[in-house]
Amino acid sequence: MATEWRKRKRMCNEFIQNMEEATDGTISMKKCSKGDGPLDIETDEVAIKGAREWNKKKLNRPKVMSRGGLKQRNGATPNTGLQPNEKFIGVLLDSKGMPQRVYMDEE
Repeated sequence: MATEWRKRKRMCNEFIQNMEEATDGTISMKKCSKGDGPLDIETDEVAIKGAREWNKKKLNRPKVMSRGGLKQRNGATPNTGLQPNEKFIGVLLDSKGMPQRVYMDEE
């Protein structure tokens, strides 16, 4: 999976670099990858930035009282296996090219 992710990332980066060369710098790799450029592309960085903004809005809205949640059926036991982390929002490449998980509480 990491190999496919790197391949997709490399193809996207090559396309933007070719566009930067063809437009004499009008389209910039840095600006496009941060979401500030003339091309509206959804990179991992932009998706993570959007997820963080959404989380801040979610935390700032007033809390609503709920009537309860789902109850377990008779005889059901909770899953004790690997549980998903609710703070996980995405994956970025580190400086060595290895995928690293990004969580909500990281900046």
